Amino acid sequence: MLYFWKNFKMKASIYLLLFLVFLSAVSGCERDDLCAATIPKTPGLVARFFNEANPDSLLAVTNMRVKFVGIDDSLTIGNSFTFNLDSIAIPLKTGVGELLTQIVLINNATNVLLRNADTLDVSYLAEKEFISKACGFKNNFVLQNITLRTDANNWINSVQIINDTIQDERKAAVRIFH
Repeated sequence: MLYFWKNFKMKASIYLLLFLVFLSAVSGCERDDLCAATIPKTPGLVARFFNEANPDSLLAVTNMRVKFVGIDDSLTIGNSFTFNLDSIAIPLKTGVGELLTQIVLINNATNVLLRNADTLDVSYLAEKEFISKACGFKNNFVLQNITLRTDANNWINSVQIINDTIQDERKAAVRIFH
């Protein structure tokens, strides 16, 4: 009987020790912080294209391509480098403070004879906003100025800032008349 009692005490102490190790391991875990897809990210500059002759009427740009001065990649939508849209969300450089992005909008980009590029100089303030530990930061922007560089054959007639604060992509910030 004595042998049984020693053996039982030893097994019980091993089980107790294993239970305590398991309990400490489980209690040390933290819940996973995941950034939900619904959390807003850094917004782009939403520009809408309007008919110069009828300023209240949207007018899609034919075979448009967007390039950024100093950046190798063009903006692509889907698998295509060109698109026909009446509005677009253009990504801006992120950081803090006053920034400048030069954007080249190319009309009829697929036709060498009709291709026409206009350059916009966009100056803005970038401000970081803390979202959460899981999501990190996002940038908000305050538009300072948009300048259309004039050349002999501009397809863009004018640019108008209608919303200088960019916090999401629900509202257009710029109207481009062509």
